Amino acid sequence: MASAFVVSSLDNYRDQSSLDLLVAATLSTKTVAMCRKIPKVKSSFDLHLLASAPANQVGGTCAFNASGTSTFTARTLTTSPVKWEMEFCLTALEAKYTQMMLDQGQNYQDKEVPAVIIANIFEEIKDSMEVNDWTGTIAGTAKYDGLHTLLESLSLTQANATAYTPSGAVISSQPTSSTINQVVYGLYRCALANNPAMLEGNPVIVLPTEWFGLLEEYYLDKNYFSWSNANDPSNDGSTLPLLGHSNVKIMHTRGLSGEQTAYLIDFKKNVFVGFDSEGEEYVPELWYSKDDRIHRFHAAMRRGFQVAYTSEIFRFNIPVS
Repeated sequence: MASAFVVSSLDNYRDQSSLDLLVAATLSTKTVAMCRKIPKVKSSFDLHLLASAPANQVGGTCAFNASGTSTFTARTLTTSPVKWEMEFCLTALEAKYTQMMLDQGQNYQDKEVPAVIIANIFEEIKDSMEVNDWTGTIAGTAKYDGLHTLLESLSLTQANATAYTPSGAVISSQPTSSTINQVVYGLYRCALANNPAMLEGNPVIVLPTEWFGLLEEYYLDKNYFSWSNANDPSNDGSTLPLLGHSNVKIMHTRGLSGEQTAYLIDFKKNVFVGFDSEGEEYVPELWYSKDDRIHRFHAAMRRGFQVAYTSEIFRFNIPVS
């Protein structure tokens, strides 16, 4: 079945700029932009991690005296194949875009074609992948496991506990603008108690988008925006600081919407995204089929997530009643 395009608000095709790359679009999603990228992962890749620090020794001598035990661990990053294929009705598109039609058997690299079509497709792929990168599953529509799916399968320290929440009680219902501080400070206190060193890096608290809105209301109600970095030119408005701990950033993602879960993670150190887009099978193609009088689009890649140190990731989960 052909995909429906609403083109009534678009101008007829004139001259468009060169095409954006699919890889650039999919690696610039809100979450993945913060992660460490590993290209050319055609199936799996082992992350070899040093789990122990080298022992300090007395200096000032010429001798070599290795001591202690160096421990390495490995975690496997697995990528899964995912593709996108669409059909566009020629009648709906020709007046809007295709002043220069593609010949049968040609792809978009062979001659100039409407770049805006590809740009629109890539933007839609990028937008959907922000959700898939968190809650996607191999068995579901994403065709690969997202970060939240991965983290749900791991044993992480739970921040929603009496030892960490400011109120000293487990939060059993959805937070409000009055109680959202229990989530963010619960996560911070959990990290401080269990792995304070990770707070010296680039810690980020990730909230569902709806919870982030509650935090904004909380800051406004307490008149905390005068303290926060909301007026910082480097802040694009998508993050907030944790009051009293400005090195801890708070962001939100649609990928966690409805999941009743928040995380504290150092993405730059701890989260890896593997991908592969090399080879003829991964080259995006847009062509015109005279047989069916339609445009067809195809793109593909491999994608997957893994984390390095589970002891440096903390979860705040609201129990499902």
